[in-house]
Amino acid sequence: MIRVLQVGLGPNPGGIENCIMNYYRHIDREKFQFDFADIYGEGLAFEEEISGLGGKIWKFLRFKKHPFLFLKEFSRVLESESYDLIHINLLSAANILPVLIAHKKKKGKVIVHCHNSGIPAGTLRRLLHHVNRPILRKIAEYKWACGQNAGNWMWGDRFPSKDIVCNAIDREKYSRNDHDRELLRKQLNIQENETLLGFVGRLEEQKNPLFLLEILKELSVVGSKYKLLLLGDGSFRAEMQNRAKDLFLEDKVIFLGIQKEVAQWYSAMDFFLLPSFFEGLPVVAIEAQAGGLPCFLSDSITKETDISGNITFLSIRQGGKVWAEAIREADTKKTVENMDFPEEYDIFYAVRNLEEKYMELM
Repeated sequence: MIRVLQVGLGPNPGGIENCIMNYYRHIDREKFQFDFADIYGEGLAFEEEISGLGGKIWKFLRFKKHPFLFLKEFSRVLESESYDLIHINLLSAANILPVLIAHKKKKGKVIVHCHNSGIPAGTLRRLLHHVNRPILRKIAEYKWACGQNAGNWMWGDRFPSKDIVCNAIDREKYSRNDHDRELLRKQLNIQENETLLGFVGRLEEQKNPLFLLEILKELSVVGSKYKLLLLGDGSFRAEMQNRAKDLFLEDKVIFLGIQKEVAQWYSAMDFFLLPSFFEGLPVVAIEAQAGGLPCFLSDSITKETDISGNITFLSIRQGGKVWAEAIREADTKKTVENMDFPEEYDIFYAVRNLEEKYMELM
């Protein structure tokens, strides 16, 4: 049994959390066991499922508030448990304390896995990232990334494609389901002639959620048939609710909050929107494409994300009017596309690749 400690997951079921859990659900648990470190002190998304699959969750005090206590307790766990692999998942190099501790203890092979291609908001975070990234590049022995763009950003322009671990999904789970579509649209009070735009993700600055309201406002100028469905939560929710009210859009925006299961909601949508300032390789866009949805993404997101030919990349700088025009044009067609799903994004293939990579390190 190869024991793997997963580090870097948080309480919000976002990209990292869903990526690692997709692998955990499908990995051969007779050969590999995942345990999880809660380094944020706020609990983990999918805790019940982790426990049900046999994973242990190590609870630590929030490292930002109690760095020395975290150092002591994290070191103790690494010393006592002797994990074979320590898989550390990062959005940036702002916090490399777990990497430094694991590197110093030398109690297992340390993998550093980048899931982003830009720095989340905050002056201090940006400063720490630029200071720490050269250190991280030097000490990290095993450097992974969710895609080529993320790998180049964190590790340098010559990042080898063999060290990409894709944000893979169970494609069948996200396939369009007409029964779910009818049921959920009725639940949301979406009429047959109305068009539902969808967004899945954290309502935080990186995702640029206020821009969604700008698009919706432009679409509403020429008609009232468009509505916006938001799955996720974050610090921008209150501001979005207030802005929607100011723009007289409150009856057109549906805030569903965090959902434990998002797969069925893609069937209710007509288009998927992701106007992020940056992403690693967004798993939500992979999920949306698996359901045949036409997708509109900001052109700051890596083109690797287009695995279906059904994505339109648009500039944020050109404003919501350009997005609205593209959506209106696509709405005249409104077709669900069948696609040849690339095997590297199919979890049943990708998990075998991860198992082989783990085995190679052993």
